[in-house]
Amino acid sequence: MIVWISLEGKAVAVQLSRAAVKALKRRDTPLLAEIHLIFGCMVAKRVWFTEKLRPGATVLSPGLSLCFRPVRYASSCRIDGVDKGEASPDYPVVGPRGRFVPDIVFIDFRSGEWVGDFTYDRAAAARLMQGRDLPCLPGPGLVPMARDATG
Repeated sequence: MIVWISLEGKAVAVQLSRAAVKALKRRDTPLLAEIHLIFGCMVAKRVWFTEKLRPGATVLSPGLSLCFRPVRYASSCRIDGVDKGEASPDYPVVGPRGRFVPDIVFIDFRSGEWVGDFTYDRAAAARLMQGRDLPCLPGPGLVPMARDATG
């Protein structure tokens, strides 16, 4: 299922796998997908999932909200610190934050875990907007998801 939302004033395609849609329907508590563009001694990207809702998050459905956070990891340059959810302050973006917002966000539910990724691919987002060519989902083990009847 593909849903279009606005994050920081930018149109973003959110592609939910069938498994993610089913898992969201089974949840009793809302879920927040926090999209992090990470700055430090490297630039990395992650999508964290939490039940702690953030003010200003964009509601995608009654059970799912998204927010975008450019963050800085100054205390550690190790990727394992980032992946273990090390706390991070917001990165002081100069100018409009929307220019850092991704074009497409992918959300899946595999082996009992929420999995997310995002990409900066305006051409693929434009094709999605026109109803053509689903992009390949990035990341290991992720595959293109077919449009279902609700998308």
